[in-house]
Amino acid sequence: MNLVSARPRQLVQKPTVDTTGTEANDPDLKRAKDLLELHATVKVAHQDGTAKELNDARDAVARVLREL
Repeated sequence: MNLVSARPRQLVQKPTVDTTGTEANDPDLKRAKDLLELHATVKVAHQDGTAKELNDARDAVARVLREL
């Protein structure tokens, strides 16, 4: 749950962290950071609600399921 419960990004640039140690080689840590970045990107993209394309896709899936 901690991986997907990210706090909103701050606009102030934080100093870069030296990742020459084990953090740079940890694939789980990289995946977690990538997931947080993706979450923030999607959240910003849909901050005004769901996109029209997403609603259209949901309607198309519901239509197909009704026809089955």
